[in-house]
Amino acid sequence: NAVVHCFTGEKEEFYEYLDKGFWIGFTGWICDPVRGKHMIDLISTMPLDRIMIETDSPYLAPVPHRGKKNEPQYVAKVAQYVADLKGIRYEALLEATAANFHRVFSKVDPEQTILFANG
Repeated sequence: NAVVHCFTGEKEEFYEYLDKGFWIGFTGWICDPVRGKHMIDLISTMPLDRIMIETDSPYLAPVPHRGKKNEPQYVAKVAQYVADLKGIRYEALLEATAANFHRVFSKVDPEQTILFANG
């Protein structure tokens, strides 16, 4: 198992990672309307079973917190942004990414997973 941490790359690299069976992690960086713009189509068509959501705290806070210290609670904003791009319910994205996390990190007790239900 491999997770591409804090993906910010281009289309070719994105599909290479997916073809290798990797999970791809997204941070608040993608919420930036300028810096993350090139990834909108990639994320919207990406299979749910390969998405990871990350904070990368204390860096890469999502809009509207850009330029400030990132906080783990902001991962909910990244998840909401990805759910909106994919046109799915926030809760559906949370369920999918929690399942992805437990597939990759199988030693973590699923009972200890925290879902940020108040996006």
